Amino acid sequence: MTTTLSGKTLYRNLQHQLMEAGCFKPTPWRQSAGMIAVLATFGLGYGILLHEPNLAVRLAALLLIATTSVHAGFIGHEAGHNTITKNRALNTAIGQIFMTLLTGLAYGHFQDIHRRHHPHCNDPSRDPDMQSGAFSLYLESAWTKRGLADWVTRHQSWLIWILISLQGFTLKIDSLRFMCREPRRAAADWAVMPLHAALWLGLPMMILGPGAAILNYAVLTWMIGPYLGSVFLVNHIGTRVIGPDENFSHFHHEIATTRNLGSSRLTDFLFGGLNNHIEHHLFPNIPKARLRRARQITREFCRDCGIAYREQSWLKACAEVSRYMGDVARSARGVAAALVIAALVTPALGGCSFAIYSAEIDATDLSTIQPGASREQVEDVLGDAVAEEAVNGGVKATYQYDQGAPMAHVDPQLVRDYLGLYGPFWEPILMPVALVKRAERVSRQKGSISVTFGADGKVIAVQQGGIAGDV
Repeated sequence: MTTTLSGKTLYRNLQHQLMEAGCFKPTPWRQSAGMIAVLATFGLGYGILLHEPNLAVRLAALLLIATTSVHAGFIGHEAGHNTITKNRALNTAIGQIFMTLLTGLAYGHFQDIHRRHHPHCNDPSRDPDMQSGAFSLYLESAWTKRGLADWVTRHQSWLIWILISLQGFTLKIDSLRFMCREPRRAAADWAVMPLHAALWLGLPMMILGPGAAILNYAVLTWMIGPYLGSVFLVNHIGTRVIGPDENFSHFHHEIATTRNLGSSRLTDFLFGGLNNHIEHHLFPNIPKARLRRARQITREFCRDCGIAYREQSWLKACAEVSRYMGDVARSARGVAAALVIAALVTPALGGCSFAIYSAEIDATDLSTIQPGASREQVEDVLGDAVAEEAVNGGVKATYQYDQGAPMAHVDPQLVRDYLGLYGPFWEPILMPVALVKRAERVSRQKGSISVTFGADGKVIAVQQGGIAGDV
């Protein structure tokens, strides 16, 4: 049965159930055991690497260290969410040890991007995880790609699984950039990162020589990439991308943009609990050891409320990621071609206007806006009011809502000028991609609706208006 409760109410109700089940209780003994296991395994692999001359054994040791490094990153991730201890200084120290020292990913950089990712998941304008120099995770990003990045985007449905092996290198490079760009915020990273360099370049160079030490570190960094990518690529890509005008509650936002993977205990271990990603995004302060139980409760809660709950195997999630990446690339090419063709034929049509549909977005569902509904329920669907006035002891509020699919509108004269049809001969060759970038302005038809609330905050009257125009 579909619920009419607001997102805030749903969130509070689910949170209450999880609290009653003890899902927020710390797990200090499990966390401590995990940290000891990671340090011991890392030390074992490191010792073998420095003293074993056999190449096959050394490669096995590097693979062991790479796997352990990802799990060290899981611990740093837990520390970042303050689920290991309530002492923030101790969490920071743990994060620096397990992330900066052991893996070379600056903990401060991780905190910077992750704190912005969680509340703005899959929002292209605010989620740093949606930005990539090579790949295009949403249509507008594909329009801006040039040169090699454009070629990668056009083949990204399969290239992503190859190039993800380089993620270890990109994360370390991004960490160094962050440290140079934000030296004060990265003060702790600057203190710990030299120890990471000594661990992997200083001591190994003295024992194995410079060439072997550098090669070991490069191979280790490369080995981290496929494991790390297999965990994080499938969490959000291919789920809903949040548009600039969409206004979701935290509950509906995280449910719509996140998927869960397999639920076996082996999957829990391999993914560091992040296979239960819906629960992690809804309640980041749940310790990973309790996410399994939280998942059972959340799944049942969503089923009872008629809320879609995305849960699939890792292989199906990978197929969905590839399909989505391919769709983005094909859509970008289609829109670009349509804009260029339209620009060329417009002069012959006497300067008529045109619009290219770039995506399908459902109109807002107004079925829950009925007399008796609370203002919280109304604004969970419609967002904030654009105007209000007092009437008979109550309030009359006006809202705007989506009427249909967005369109990328382009002024014909701008198109002709930008393509250079009346300019130097080389512009038609160089400028089509730049034209598409100028076409990113998205227009959406809005409807208007007036809702009158009584003194108790309940709906007493609804008046639907016409189209409010393009915004």
